[in-house]
Amino acid sequence: MGQHVQTQKKTLIGYVMAALFAVGAAVAGSMMQLWLALPLGLIAVFLLIASVSLRNLQYNITGKDVTSNLAFTGLLAAVVLAGFFLSIKFPLMGTKAQVGFGNVFCVLAGLILGPVYGGFAAGIGGFFYDLLTGWADSSLVTFALKFLMAFITGLITWGVHGDHKPTLKRIIPAAIVGSLAQCLLYLGHGWLEAILLGNPEDAIKYIMGVKVAVTLVNAAIADVVAIPLFEAIRSALKRSHLAFNR
Repeated sequence: MGQHVQTQKKTLIGYVMAALFAVGAAVAGSMMQLWLALPLGLIAVFLLIASVSLRNLQYNITGKDVTSNLAFTGLLAAVVLAGFFLSIKFPLMGTKAQVGFGNVFCVLAGLILGPVYGGFAAGIGGFFYDLLTGWADSSLVTFALKFLMAFITGLITWGVHGDHKPTLKRIIPAAIVGSLAQCLLYLGHGWLEAILLGNPEDAIKYIMGVKVAVTLVNAAIADVVAIPLFEAIRSALKRSHLAFNR
């Protein structure tokens, strides 16, 4: 009975998140901001499908209580935010492109906290970075992209029920798939935005060429750094009995 109630609560949370993104898409659409409305609408659909298909998704990867997991989430969100500030920016015709360490900690959040708490840590960190650096109009898209990046990484690493051992055979593909998924979504959004903003064809080719190079470099940095960092942090947390002692 208790497990059934927990499953219902998780499904309800998923429905609420899907509804929030759907409302955001509707508002953006009403303002004729199609470059924002379309990705938000797709994310709402994704969350709705995930809520139905992943009813038994394990939220608690660390084995700690909700308060501890929320504290870990806030801490990693702050680390993600700091990571995005450690970057090199490239001026790019009214849009942004940068190489840095933000995605390292997005992947790390998914590895340490799993798909849900890790997803929120990554999304919140990216969201506040956009708010603080003058990109408020893209903050919701950034939240969604970073959330999905960490979510996919955490889901592959730990499994739906959170009972898979995080061996290198799982961690490496998880980090790569999570990073590449974020790359594809980021590039798709960038391409759509460039078209809807009416940029000429040569400008679109230039913008997308820079974005492809930048996002692939960020993905490589994220995977190369996050995987050994996770192994070190996980071992330290286990030794100190702060997490992963289930």
